[in-house]
Amino acid sequence: VIKTDFGESAPLDGVYYDGTPGHRMHNLYPLFYNKAACQITKEMTDGICMWSRSAWAGNQRYPVHWGGDSTPNWSNMIPQLEGGLSFGLSGYQFWSQDIGGFAGTTFGKLLIRWMQLGLFHSHSRIHGMGKRELYRFRPNIMRICRDYIQLRYQLLPYIYGSAFDCVEKSLPMTRALVIEFQDDPNVWNISNEFMFGDNLLVAPITDDTNTREIYFPKGVWTDWWNGERIKGEKWINVEVDIETLPLYIREGGIIPIGPVMNYIDEIETNEIELRIGKFEGDGKSTFMVPVKDDRIMVKYIASNGKHEIKVGKTDVKFLINMG
Repeated sequence: VIKTDFGESAPLDGVYYDGTPGHRMHNLYPLFYNKAACQITKEMTDGICMWSRSAWAGNQRYPVHWGGDSTPNWSNMIPQLEGGLSFGLSGYQFWSQDIGGFAGTTFGKLLIRWMQLGLFHSHSRIHGMGKRELYRFRPNIMRICRDYIQLRYQLLPYIYGSAFDCVEKSLPMTRALVIEFQDDPNVWNISNEFMFGDNLLVAPITDDTNTREIYFPKGVWTDWWNGERIKGEKWINVEVDIETLPLYIREGGIIPIGPVMNYIDEIETNEIELRIGKFEGDGKSTFMVPVKDDRIMVKYIASNGKHEIKVGKTDVKFLINMG
């Protein structure tokens, strides 16, 4: 079902068919609402994918979700993200938000920064009142946004592979740092940066200054754009131009990258680039790369200064880019 909007406005003074009063049903209603839509969808199509706005405990079995209607202004970006991270801490794997804000007219610089944030969720869309189609904005705005959309399509092997992992381990794809680094008190209250899957640290710019402070947890982090390696457990002030999202690969991280596409399966994937966050010392990591209806095991082993990449049997060509 794309999509089960609403579901959260059950009246407190209502009385339901079995006599349950509204104040007792109010929080449960979103669960029953989405359950009913899921059941009829499965009956008609044998599929159970849901895209819901409302939720309550138990709605995890009816993914996916988004953050509802926000307004297009800088002050809404962090609250939307905070809601999503909290949602993930509550056991929900797949969450996103309306890129650019929903209720009102969005504008160029805000849209770019929101695109850079919103394209690093399990699912993404630009949605709202007024103009939202990228061709209706200035050419430079359209170009930057298109570049990030193309990057997302290239990252589909990582996104899809991470989705399998999130379901198997009951982990959110948009992930609060405290999940990965529970013993680091510096991350306990960080809600303006996050992990995208296991291996990408996303630190969005959420105002018009082009600057922010980033905390890097334990390990060595590789800048996605220039390959700079940053040792963690410290804060760093960064300044970037409007075209750049602060994005970093975790030490030992394996990021499979496919071809640029305009839509999924537009072209057959015959080559995968592996962007590797190099281990500083010894270490092991793995990633299951989904390609051609198969999942290919990739292993990275660092030992005594030697670095080895092992790729499972496949006819797909793998290229190694060690960061």
